[in-house]
Amino acid sequence: MSERERSSGTDEPEVASLETESPLSAVQEVMGQISAVQAGRKLESLDVSELEDIKNKYLAVRYLLGLKQETGPGFVLEVKTERGEPVEFNFEQIKNYWVDFYKKNNLPELAEAVEGMEITLTKEQQDRIKELAEKEGFDKMIIFAGNELMQQNSAKIKQETEREMDGLVPKQQYKEKDDSGKPVGTWLSDTVKPAFPDKIKNNNRPDKPYILFCKDTPEVDEATRKALKETEGKGEKKNSAENLREYFKKKGLTGYTLEEYLIFQREHTAQNKEAPKPHPDNDQSTWLLDSELDVDSSEPGRVLRASWGPDDRQVRVDSCAPDDSGSDIGARSSAIFEIL
Repeated sequence: MSERERSSGTDEPEVASLETESPLSAVQEVMGQISAVQAGRKLESLDVSELEDIKNKYLAVRYLLGLKQETGPGFVLEVKTERGEPVEFNFEQIKNYWVDFYKKNNLPELAEAVEGMEITLTKEQQDRIKELAEKEGFDKMIIFAGNELMQQNSAKIKQETEREMDGLVPKQQYKEKDDSGKPVGTWLSDTVKPAFPDKIKNNNRPDKPYILFCKDTPEVDEATRKALKETEGKGEKKNSAENLREYFKKKGLTGYTLEEYLIFQREHTAQNKEAPKPHPDNDQSTWLLDSELDVDSSEPGRVLRASWGPDDRQVRVDSCAPDDSGSDIGARSSAIFEIL
């Protein structure tokens, strides 16, 4: 082990052969080698050793450019909360938790996708996580399969997240069937039902596994249910979906997709069974800013929104025009970290 490895306590890319040169010339050399390996060939045609060689050289380049990565089992990121309290994110434990969640909820394809990945974060990603924890109050990480796989499993996700849950009192229990035994489950409005699942478009999501970093609260932030203060200059805007999208974008944030919300809703409820209101968004509703009806639907561009219906004992999903607003609706924010 080198002196640098001992002092940092982390595994670093093998770059010893590059350190005798200037960073620029080393980068140029490595990129040239990668290009030579890939020249005229599709990645699918490369064998395992060639792909591993490209990966190692890519990591070496990033390291030389100061984009150090942390990876591997046992990696723990230390952050501070809004109150300055120290918190640790153990990524191996987080990964195992969500693999187990998907398996218990009969979502094997999602479990397999997450289980087979290795969490790798750049220094910028780590710094951004620390910033969001301290400034936005983000405290929860959910690991999702890529968007394509998530959308392929939309119907299955809906089916498995609307089932009855052990441990919930009757008045909080999911209404899986009506009195006649007819399936009930998650309620979809007249605009969403005919579009589900194939005519709903998700935005701002990679097709590779990713971490959704968010705030684990029972209701949306009150600030998003009011007129939005301009991030630059003076003035306010109504809290419509289109304005909230712009507001979040300026802060480097996104919203939720339908699949993400159904999983968040289920897991939050499971963790709060003893609470008077275990389901999130029991009193208010949230825009699902990153899911909308697509061009092939009857009303393209309408943005989805969701809540828990305490009387009907269902998750309720409908859609509204992107310029609609109201004091009973806000938006859950998130940050997406693609796993390299």
